[in-house]
Amino acid sequence: FRRGGLHAIVGQPGSGKTSFLLAVLLRHALNPESGPVIFASYELPPMDLFGRIAALALDGAAWNEVCDGNQMEQAASVQAWLDTLPMHFIHSRAPQGQINGKPKTRVDELVEAVNEFTSRNSGKQPILGIDYMQTLISYSDDPRLEMERLLASLQKSCAEEGLTIIALTAAARGSIGK
Repeated sequence: FRRGGLHAIVGQPGSGKTSFLLAVLLRHALNPESGPVIFASYELPPMDLFGRIAALALDGAAWNEVCDGNQMEQAASVQAWLDTLPMHFIHSRAPQGQINGKPKTRVDELVEAVNEFTSRNSGKQPILGIDYMQTLISYSDDPRLEMERLLASLQKSCAEEGLTIIALTAAARGSIGK
């Protein structure tokens, strides 16, 4: 992925976009030369998100088994390992996913949080993963205009902040290839 660029991963629901993005971000976080990772999730509950990360770390354990508590010992070791990585998670349903008590769902607020994280940490610009782009808002009632504004806002953040963004977006069934 190009530094300072906006990258979209598009696929049908259930096609593995979130797991793929998590694998990319984990690989980035494991490289000490790469810098930190921020993953903003507005789609999955925190436990489901952790279960997917644990499944990646446990070489193929079913993420639902981790979430259901069937692999608690392994999950605890994954959490301890994860705490050592330069990764930060923002979740709209979790307290750290809020600014002044409001969910971080606007692009400008999300970029502000990324900048705060960067200044508090290594100073290296992180890679930002967003799960799902459609859950960010730019305050428009027209879905097409909404997406255009979101893309313009994300591209502006990439250009002005030097931020690398990898965003997931869902394609309606039957729309891929058209």
